[in-house]
Amino acid sequence: MKKMRITCNDSTNQNPMISVKAIAGIPNSDFKVEPDMFDVNEVLIGEKEVLKSTITNIDTTESELQIVDNPFPDIIKVDIDKKVLKPDESTEVAFTVDTEAFGLGKMGKSVTFQAKNKYGSRFTIPIEIKVVNKLSEARD
Repeated sequence: MKKMRITCNDSTNQNPMISVKAIAGIPNSDFKVEPDMFDVNEVLIGEKEVLKSTITNIDTTESELQIVDNPFPDIIKVDIDKKVLKPDESTEVAFTVDTEAFGLGKMGKSVTFQAKNKYGSRFTIPIEIKVVNKLSEARD
């Protein structure tokens, strides 16, 4: 929950009322993403972790899904099962994380998508993973 504090210098109305509407989740109306983020507690170094999301076109027109930003393609490989989606059609997206390329520690990365030629459709899927040493930190 976010809090906001407002200071008012109006001596006639020191308690103004302000209405705020917030949209939680992915702020677009073109795609539904499940899950819309990943937080993996521990992965052993040297193993590849495969994470999967389902992306559904909830727009009324056909959309071609594209990756617009993956700043670490050597660490996160993205495979989109089907790029062109009709309305209400879904596809699976696999994120293969190469822990060897990342190294030990906590990783916070993200991949950004949008529908081709629909710039208001952009959304980002954050991926957080803790890569651990097999000998000292791994849990059974």
